[in-house]
Amino acid sequence: MTSPRFTRRNFLLGGAALSALGLGIAGYAATASAFDFFKAMLRSQLPGVRISDASIRSFTEDAFIGRQSDFAPKLRVLSGMVHTLGFNAVAAIMRNNYPFEKFNRDFLTLFLVGSNFFQLTEPRAEEVVYFGRPGACPNPFARFEPEGELE
Repeated sequence: MTSPRFTRRNFLLGGAALSALGLGIAGYAATASAFDFFKAMLRSQLPGVRISDASIRSFTEDAFIGRQSDFAPKLRVLSGMVHTLGFNAVAAIMRNNYPFEKFNRDFLTLFLVGSNFFQLTEPRAEEVVYFGRPGACPNPFARFEPEGELE
């Protein structure tokens, strides 16, 4: 058996194959949407919790309200990475990236306070439903009464 020869033809065929593979991966990543990112994030951050696709779609729509114009392209890149590699792999790559960490925490918090998560006795037993963006103070544990008037 002879070893493969390094010829210009083999080099061009190999380059074409790698290019096709790269285009295929890029095409697959380009089909990702913000919904895909948030679905993967919520499934990873809340393992075992049942969340309907309708709730995630509603949350995805709310996520764009009041955001700067550079938000959508950044989220699209993250969505493509998550669609291709998976959320946990992207989180591991970005583990020392504070903006990514803050981004995840902010959106997880927005989802939790905009849903019935804190009203359920066991969130893994019942389905979590997203109702919408919280009002002026999204903290469900905030108390605004003066200290002397607490019950």
